[in-house]
Amino acid sequence: MGTMETNEAALIARILAGDKELFHELIRPYERMVYLTLFAIVKNETEAEDGAQEAVISAYRHLASFRGDAKFSTWLTTIAINQGRRRLRRRRVRRRNRLKNRRVVTKETSRRRR
Repeated sequence: MGTMETNEAALIARILAGDKELFHELIRPYERMVYLTLFAIVKNETEAEDGAQEAVISAYRHLASFRGDAKFSTWLTTIAINQGRRRLRRRRVRRRNRLKNRRVVTKETSRRRR
């Protein structure tokens, strides 16, 4: 295990032991990577910023489930990718719902004209 991984493991142990303010120190080196990962997926700055924030919150909430089998950066990247996919799915659902609503309005409008 390299020095960085050792430091991360120690930080994670301290955070899980209650030293919560250390989380930003753990996450800081990866903030840009998380944002860029999300931006590559969602292709929108605001969505990427919001998604990055959600990914970091998710990492914090689920830190106890980090087993250390992979690097912390790999685990965090996976969270970011999943957040990006979730945002794309939501976007597709919203778009589909708007199309359905448009069709309903169009049908109602055409019925009234008859």
